[in-house]
Amino acid sequence: YECTSFSCGSYGFEPGKEDSTLWQQSWVIIGTCEGTKTPSRSPTAAPVTAAPVPPIPPIPLPTAQPTPRPTEEAACTRKSSDFNLCLALDNSGSVCNQGAGQCLFCEPALFCSSIFSFLATKECCQNYVDMIEFSKLMVLALDQFEGDQNFSVVQFATSAQLVADLKPASETLEILDSVQFTGGSTDHATAIRECQSSFANSDPNRQNFIMMVRFCSLPRLLLRSPPLTTAYFNPDIVAQAEATAAKQTGTFIIPVFISESSAYDDSAATFMTLLSSDGQVFDVSGFESLDTLKDALVDQVSCS
Repeated sequence: YECTSFSCGSYGFEPGKEDSTLWQQSWVIIGTCEGTKTPSRSPTAAPVTAAPVPPIPPIPLPTAQPTPRPTEEAACTRKSSDFNLCLALDNSGSVCNQGAGQCLFCEPALFCSSIFSFLATKECCQNYVDMIEFSKLMVLALDQFEGDQNFSVVQFATSAQLVADLKPASETLEILDSVQFTGGSTDHATAIRECQSSFANSDPNRQNFIMMVRFCSLPRLLLRSPPLTTAYFNPDIVAQAEATAAKQTGTFIIPVFISESSAYDDSAATFMTLLSSDGQVFDVSGFESLDTLKDALVDQVSCS
């Protein structure tokens, strides 16, 4: 039956009623069926017949037996166990510029003094001590790998200097114990260039890494005047160009950005991602978190 009027559902208009023809004013017969099932108020959808699915052919050989539990993620493998790592350490005033006796105005020779702390003048502040200790931990951890690993050390501030050329871990640890805080602004480009120069006489088949440890205590515009930028010179662009050139030679750059959570410098962190080889920046809030970061950095070096 098909309804043709608004009175289809009214009393006395039930379709097919044998004792009355009133329903024929609102219904038309569009087909017949056999059986005793009471007709529904609305037609049901026509059944859809699914196309037959061809059977999947059996595998000729038996598959491996399933493991009792999910397997762990596959561990990475290094291309070579021999590598060079340059530690580029931030020596700018932001590391120790925290108040009286803490290298004010980025001049440690004038303001770093054991009068204000139990630290030696060359250490200047606890932040710098923590950075050096973190660097030593990294050298010790990476030296546990089989093979031959050498390390170089670069300090960067207003300019950068190669403190130590490639040396084994034992000698690098002694050098890290003797470095002196310099203070100044932040020259990333020269730091990358100095690290690259430390790889110059190494075996070209060795993987080279630059681990750049950068600290920022306040957004740059609040902490001090930004580095001189003109229409012909932009230090950030120069640093990116140096990073690109280094990466094109196969060097892998790993930035470590240490910031104080209360005064996070988004622009500096974003800039560091541009220097990174894989766009990743190991970001921690404060020097106390560096030790927990060590294992992740070891994995990054060993798997890259």
